[in-house]
Amino acid sequence: MDSKDLLKSIETSMDDLAAETDEVKISDVFLRYLNSISRFYSYSLMNQILIWIQKPGATRVAGYKAWQTKFHRTVKKGEKGIAILAPVTYKPKEKAKEIDLDSSEVQTGTVEANTDEKKYRPQLFFRIVYVFDESQTEGESLPEEPNWHSTEKSKELELALVAFAHNKGIKVEVADDLDGADGYSTGGKIVLLPTAGTHTMIHELAHELLHQDKAHPTLSRQEREIEADATAYVVSKHFNVNTDASPNYLALWKANGKEIRDCLTRVRLAAVEMITFVEGCYSKVETGEVEA
Repeated sequence: MDSKDLLKSIETSMDDLAAETDEVKISDVFLRYLNSISRFYSYSLMNQILIWIQKPGATRVAGYKAWQTKFHRTVKKGEKGIAILAPVTYKPKEKAKEIDLDSSEVQTGTVEANTDEKKYRPQLFFRIVYVFDESQTEGESLPEEPNWHSTEKSKELELALVAFAHNKGIKVEVADDLDGADGYSTGGKIVLLPTAGTHTMIHELAHELLHQDKAHPTLSRQEREIEADATAYVVSKHFNVNTDASPNYLALWKANGKEIRDCLTRVRLAAVEMITFVEGCYSKVETGEVEA
């Protein structure tokens, strides 16, 4: 395959990925999952810690009424609630206004008094309220989380990718626990779970090539993830590694077809660099220059 064919295959892969991502985003299963997530109360870091202390295994929590009205589930008899803090605003000389548990709104700014037209700030304090984990409820089933993790491994490709990383001065390490992530890039080093697929290794190497030189500091986290996984998709597809995770993963980052195509230039350069090096390794193995 010459350079023109390679570039053409990359562009075709990007078009395929863009189309797949749009398809995933409009699928009934994925939309149902995203809609479910959007209905859950967005808790502060303080409350996330409180939940973890009281029920470390909690997955999805909501208030008593929220489970009934939004998810058609009821709290099981005898279940003990998880105590968190809900904000309450209080205006001097007026009755306190409580914030609904299932609303993230907190009143701020200045308020004009009806009596003397003077402006004053509301007072903010907190009261204890209770939420319940999904395991403490029963009723209609919640949608399962779509799988956007790929665990398929290609030993031959990974050996070549490790050689590529070393050639670029990038360390490759393995860790038993990454707090829910399959891997991460830190600038000069990538760390992976033992179960992480080859696609994840390519994704983290793409971050090293594209985002650790600080040449593009204005890129958002979403843009960086789109570029890294688009690169991983192209390289994985070129070497026939399963890429089923990519559309779901990118859909979670709200990537659409246009955004994926817009990052084509940077993705293409990173993909070409990895593919060219790996194919060079393969040719050396075939000619006996190095052992597999």
